[in-house]
Amino acid sequence: MSATSSSSAIFCNPFYYLEAMKHKHADVFNDWCCTELSHVLDFKGTQSVGDVLLGNTEIKYPRNSMKKFKGQKRRILGGVFGAPLTAEGYCQAKVLTEYLRKHLHIEGIFRVPGNAERQRLLKEKIIASEILDLDTDIFTPHDVACVLKTFLGELPEPLLSDKQFQAQVQAADLTYKLEEYKPAAMSEENLQKWRDKRKQDHITSLTYLFLMLPSHSYKLLQELLELLYLAAKEQTHNKMTAYNLGVMFAPHVLWPRYFTTDDVRDQNFVNKLNKGVEFMIKYSQKIFRVPPLLLAKCEAHIKNESLQHNQNELKNLQDTQDGPIISNPQSANVRVKTRHTTEDALGKLFDGVKSMEPSAKRRKLMKNFAKNCHMPGTPESVRDDAARFMREKKHSRSKSFGGVIKKHIVTPFNKKQRKNRPGSPPATTAAPRSRMILHDDTTNSPNRHYIIHFP
Repeated sequence: MSATSSSSAIFCNPFYYLEAMKHKHADVFNDWCCTELSHVLDFKGTQSVGDVLLGNTEIKYPRNSMKKFKGQKRRILGGVFGAPLTAEGYCQAKVLTEYLRKHLHIEGIFRVPGNAERQRLLKEKIIASEILDLDTDIFTPHDVACVLKTFLGELPEPLLSDKQFQAQVQAADLTYKLEEYKPAAMSEENLQKWRDKRKQDHITSLTYLFLMLPSHSYKLLQELLELLYLAAKEQTHNKMTAYNLGVMFAPHVLWPRYFTTDDVRDQNFVNKLNKGVEFMIKYSQKIFRVPPLLLAKCEAHIKNESLQHNQNELKNLQDTQDGPIISNPQSANVRVKTRHTTEDALGKLFDGVKSMEPSAKRRKLMKNFAKNCHMPGTPESVRDDAARFMREKKHSRSKSFGGVIKKHIVTPFNKKQRKNRPGSPPATTAAPRSRMILHDDTTNSPNRHYIIHFP
């Protein structure tokens, strides 16, 4: 590979958004497909094809075959045979298809039966999930082709599912006996345009019907139709045309399991189904091209959903950060303030206040400590020191002269008058109190001074 080609290579899956849409929003995706199908198929009626495709209406099985189909006990050999298609079944079938790609030139491939004993041995290996090396083993291409048809025929439902059967019948009607229809009033040019449009409608209907299949069924159907397309190109060697291959694989791919002998007797109806599978083989290279418009819609839907999801996450994160802290559990590395930490901080603060120089600010702070020493969290040492500070005598300067007169002169005088009132109880003998004697040394002076003696 040259440097130019390697630099222009695309290393992403172009169908990522398609697969994501089918996985996350299957209902929306199926609605889109049915909207496109309604342009080419008949969706009229209360129990129309669209209701069946969307699962809104149950499938109506024929009366003469429903009991037989429901009561029939399917023999499941084990492993992938007789079981619904899974990822394991798809991988096993892909091993068979990849081997058959190398032997499509063999005459009678898919028609000539192989050896029954070798087929049984190959089935046992597949059931046991053994690693198959078909290139060096004893099995022939006819054995492998028969085992592949057996695997498809023993699925509980055809590869295209019972849900799509009526829609597939309508799609086959678009091109069935198309070349035989020659109206006289239509010119040859207009007739060819009409035929081309019918073929394109058939391709469009198959494209959207296949996209509605489960992922494993879609991939296996793509592998199978591509294999049959390559086999039809080798018809000069293997003598197998697209119509022959359609006849052989229509019962495995399209026919419902509840078909009875009465259904098979309608040769025109059976031929229509065979022609429908033949059309799938011929135009398989176009059918599996996903419309660009559908890819763009899937990409826009998934990206919009991702953007909305990111915006919601960001909003939830902002709400969490702006909300109260108590609403969120604290992690193990968050340090929470405890009572012990608070006591240490208060003790350090009290020691700092005590170490201050004597001042009004220090007295004010000590007074606040003394008032609030009863609050919880206060250390015992701080509480004792604050209480001791409150019991200390105040400085003598803090006593005013008016306070001294009121305490020692006015208050005893009022008590003496109350005692001498008539009707008052007799005074009790008590210990003599100290009296304060005031002497006026400058009576005639305008500025009179009092000298206080305490005997």
